Amino acid sequence: MTVTRLPALIGFGVAQAVESTMTAALRNSAPGRIAANVADKAWDFATFLAVPTILFEKAGPLAAVRRSGLLVASRWGTQLTAQAVLSFAIAACPIPLAVVAIVVASANAALGIALLVAILLAAIAVSSALNGILSAAMYRFATTGMLAPGFAEADMWSVFAGR
Repeated sequence: MTVTRLPALIGFGVAQAVESTMTAALRNSAPGRIAANVADKAWDFATFLAVPTILFEKAGPLAAVRRSGLLVASRWGTQLTAQAVLSFAIAACPIPLAVVAIVVASANAALGIALLVAILLAAIAVSSALNGILSAAMYRFATTGMLAPGFAEADMWSVFAGR
């Protein structure tokens, strides 16, 4: 399924790159930095469900951004809260490993730096994978009411309650 959606996923990647390039260009002044930060946050918020929309609704890149924005707007705080909790957990978990890497670095700088880089790359990979899983599960529940495996119905309803 993903291979057939590759052109749309690449198109979305290009849209992401254009947004990043435009906001990077704005960051040369204080007002530009503020505008760039606002634009980045708005884009991240609006595109939270874009990839699942491309994959499951077979939408094109721009239609996926519009659909994702509508879904996120209808459930506005849910995705932010879930993503914030997930990001906090992912940031907190490698702290003990980072302390070990710093201790190792005091004895062997190259090994310590290599260990820190490995920990950072692992945290980024895990974060990306878990955010994708969370995004897909929330998309599925928001659009169909069906649960993804491993997610409890009561938890999903409590997240979407009152929205």
